[in-house]
Amino acid sequence: MEAGKMEEYTELLIQKKFDQDQKESWGRILKDQYGIERKSSTKNKVRSLSVRWIVGIAASFLLIIVSFFIVKQSSESPSQQLADQYIETLSIMADQSVHRKGQFQEETTRIKANEAYINKDFEKAIHHWQELQLNGHANSYDLFYMGVSYLRQKKSAPEQTISLLEKTKEQAPSLMQEINWVLSLAYIKSGQLDEARLQLEAIVDDKAYMDEAARELLIALKAE
Repeated sequence: MEAGKMEEYTELLIQKKFDQDQKESWGRILKDQYGIERKSSTKNKVRSLSVRWIVGIAASFLLIIVSFFIVKQSSESPSQQLADQYIETLSIMADQSVHRKGQFQEETTRIKANEAYINKDFEKAIHHWQELQLNGHANSYDLFYMGVSYLRQKKSAPEQTISLLEKTKEQAPSLMQEINWVLSLAYIKSGQLDEARLQLEAIVDDKAYMDEAARELLIALKAE
């Protein structure tokens, strides 16, 4: 259920409970001050109690759910939430087609990895790139996108992204700007904010790839 719908239902239930409480308050005033008492059957009393009980329980339950989502959303810092948005936009940043094709099996594995990446099946993509890596056939582009996949998979692993890309950038000067951008996001996600600031400041100073986004993240980090 979407958070907006839950809030709408919660507000409706709370309003119903408020109306019921207000009716009871008015009834007490009429009885105490004017001696007017509304007569109701036992059946109506039971029904009224049942409705109030159900509404109260439902309202409490929805409040707990809404509170859970609010706490979950606020568990990440503003910079991490912004980093999440940029991570979702990571797609094809460098073209592997410029590299010469290798052996048939090697290229078949690489094609499978690339297809899985494009389809956002990052766990499968990592598996194929690891196979290339173990066989000594992984090029810098394979390692770069494997690092991105560690960050984008369902259970994000920014530490593995950092470990892999810090080694890869020494071997891939042509990918340096893209690697530095991804590393800055990984450092934020892993909570290594000092390292993230250094990366982002270098990107801004050099007017490198994604420098405007890097500036936004630096502003978010300063506000924390």
